[in-house]
Amino acid sequence: MTELPNDRSLEESFKRNGSMLLHYRNIYVFLAAIAEDAMSNNQLASSEVVGYLLVRKLLELIGWLGNIMSGKAVLPDTTNWQQFTKERDFIDIKQYIAKEHEVFKAFHKSIYGKLIAKVDRFPPEIREAV
Repeated sequence: MTELPNDRSLEESFKRNGSMLLHYRNIYVFLAAIAEDAMSNNQLASSEVVGYLLVRKLLELIGWLGNIMSGKAVLPDTTNWQQFTKERDFIDIKQYIAKEHEVFKAFHKSIYGKLIAKVDRFPPEIREAV
């Protein structure tokens, strides 16, 4: 028979699970800041491409988090995950990440549109990356 965790250990696991989700969220926000800086640097010819690739990578990360939060993937090193998904903190984080995902998808689409118009000016190895 499996023992149910006590309230304190359950609360601690919820905090850890929430912290892990927010940790991954902070990674893609960091990537967004770097992408923005890269794209605003007009002195480097490849700045827009670097920014675009970073945004594409952060969209992959948000998609992975979305899969975790919808139950299609598992976040490593979590405990009491099923119970955590019913908590208000989880629901709030999930909604927040979903909204950010929409914002970054629109941003990606905008960048891609601008970049694709210039792609013929880039060297072949950069064109392939885009």
